[in-house]
Amino acid sequence: RMDEAQILSVAAGEYGLIWLDFDSSKVAAGTYKGFLRIIPLSEPVTVKNIPGSDKVYEGSIRTIPLALEILTIDLPLEPDKPLWAMSFAQNEDYFNCYNALGGRMIDINPWWLKAKFSRDGLIVERDYKYAEEVVSNSMEWIRKNNLKKGPFFALAFQAYPVFDTVYAKGANLKYGTPEWTVAWGNWLDDFRNIMKKYWFSSKDYVVEIQDEPSLKDYEKLATICKLTKEHDRQIQTMVTFAAFSFEHGLKGARSLVDDCDVWVVWGPHFSNPEYLDFCKEIHGKGKRIWNYVCNTSMRESLHRYYRLLPWLGWYYGHEANALYTFISSPDGINGERDWRCASKGGIVYATSEVCVPSIRYECLKMGSTDIKYLSVLKELVEKASKVENCRTLAEEAGKFLAKCGKEVMIDRRHDEKSPDETRNKVITSILRLQKALGE
Repeated sequence: RMDEAQILSVAAGEYGLIWLDFDSSKVAAGTYKGFLRIIPLSEPVTVKNIPGSDKVYEGSIRTIPLALEILTIDLPLEPDKPLWAMSFAQNEDYFNCYNALGGRMIDINPWWLKAKFSRDGLIVERDYKYAEEVVSNSMEWIRKNNLKKGPFFALAFQAYPVFDTVYAKGANLKYGTPEWTVAWGNWLDDFRNIMKKYWFSSKDYVVEIQDEPSLKDYEKLATICKLTKEHDRQIQTMVTFAAFSFEHGLKGARSLVDDCDVWVVWGPHFSNPEYLDFCKEIHGKGKRIWNYVCNTSMRESLHRYYRLLPWLGWYYGHEANALYTFISSPDGINGERDWRCASKGGIVYATSEVCVPSIRYECLKMGSTDIKYLSVLKELVEKASKVENCRTLAEEAGKFLAKCGKEVMIDRRHDEKSPDETRNKVITSILRLQKALGE
């Protein structure tokens, strides 16, 4: 992001990369013309005013014409496949950048719900100030942007392990005792009450019971999920499954089917037929499937890792996509200690109060925008299929929709041109259907 003067300085003999990203959400359809101007800072430029004409600049200057076409297509405000980027918005600028990705599920860290318990499991001291501040600010920004599609929050990461090893242990409450169970329920109730205080219901948040369980964790994890649902059936329980979470088979995972509502599954697992069939099975039972990726190397492919992440959810029919992470948070503080450091997973940087997107962020946003175009076409196909003189076009577009996900994700996965070519075909289909429908 450039400064207020829109100036990017480049040293002599060096190169400067400019990524232009236009917010056209409130701009009328049409073609808008402008220019980019390159001026050597050490060489003067002469400006001549010619009567009846524009100003003429002379000297070592380059003016590059620029034209922007705004289509007659209104992309939806709400994402078809929301993103959980496993972070939170520390101010409105961060929130707006997150929202531009279709970001939802703002993290409320269990470490922010500090509680002390009596020996019988009652809460005797609370410190939820920071958690409430994050919820309150987020509520303001959610309403300001008129966002309706949640869930908006995730009690994450590791709600159960943090509670057990920090808060319960601090009161000498042993797992498996009635007192421990009472304390767990009271702690969850307090979180629910914070949500209610700011007008959020149980459908607006999820509770990540555990993050990336291993084989030895499943027996206790299944019990915790069951206890949670017995305490409050409205709580949306969630577990995030890592690369190693299925490595000894699906027996452990199957023990969670009754009481885990949201399954966040490591993306490459869907290339395993056994795991894919299992996810389809539990999805058919009403469980929600999200996919996620969590590599932190900046060497990941901009195309396959970032641009195609939203396509993964579209192709497999998942409810949401997830990525670690929106912004790196060493020591629990958003932003690297020095913003010039290489990121460790974060796709944006922090400079004072401003959120600075990376090229990885922009590639992910391109993928999210791809899916918005697909959702518009899907809606138009459904509408046109009910109109006699539009059914042929609707059928043709429907066939294209049915196969384009496989073409981008499987057949041409390594072809960086594939998403753009597909998006252009989607746009052409949308415009044709709009014309046929008289829109």
